[in-house]
Amino acid sequence: MKWTWIFIFFFSTLAWAQRPLVLAPGASPEKYQQYLNSHSSMISVTDFLTQNSKTNDEKIFSLADSLEQAPEQLLSQIEKLRQESIFSENAAFFLRDLLEKLNTRSFSAEQIKRYQELVCFNESLLHSSLMKPCLIQKMASKELQKRFPWADALVIEGRSFKLQGSSNLELNGPSIYHFQIVSNTHKTLTFYGSLSQLLQQSFSPDTWVSGVCDEFSVNVEEFSIREQGLAFFNSECLAELRNPRQKASMAKWMENNRHWVYAAGALVVGGLVYSMRNKTVVVDTSGFK
Repeated sequence: MKWTWIFIFFFSTLAWAQRPLVLAPGASPEKYQQYLNSHSSMISVTDFLTQNSKTNDEKIFSLADSLEQAPEQLLSQIEKLRQESIFSENAAFFLRDLLEKLNTRSFSAEQIKRYQELVCFNESLLHSSLMKPCLIQKMASKELQKRFPWADALVIEGRSFKLQGSSNLELNGPSIYHFQIVSNTHKTLTFYGSLSQLLQQSFSPDTWVSGVCDEFSVNVEEFSIREQGLAFFNSECLAELRNPRQKASMAKWMENNRHWVYAAGALVVGGLVYSMRNKTVVVDTSGFK
């Protein structure tokens, strides 16, 4: 009985889950957004990716048991967890409280520098106004859009910063973050580093899908997107990502089955040769005179 309820809950959750919608190349972004606004069962692929960012909160919360450790050990644990996974909002609030308690401990000069960087990093995740000694780095959304013209949002530690509009991104300059450059048309790019280092990179992302409504291919590794997702070509044509479409044509069939065609051809020629065995072939040349 217990397993029955688990299966019912699991499949009902899938049934009610919003399906990610990919914007096909050449499709209208305006009509794509209009379709999303009028169909609550759909969600943009950028929002889908942000909502499904993987966190490791359990390990972060377990640091409460390590508060009595030496400052070096605790700082190293926090730094290690920070590299391994993103910090959710709950984890960031927890870390703020933990760092405040840690502030009563004695630090070396090098440890103080690391501690202050952690504080500035964490406060930037909570959208707090950064103050000295934090080294604030600001970037306008329009500037980021120029740098990454295919992107719809920059996701920092699981928090989405939309590139449309006139808002400003504010981070701690020296801090290293988990970045994702997400797009409704192009595949997600990930980068671990500072904002300055990110801006120095050169990216050439692939599109989620290629082709047109009645003939397209899919380039999606994420299982949840490939299995649940749809490609938006226009309001009259939405296509399942798990079932790419190809035109049925003799040329394509011949290309895809060329080994069988060659084998069949060889059999036909062989049959003709065999049928002519022990027979005399007479060529009438009188017509050439």
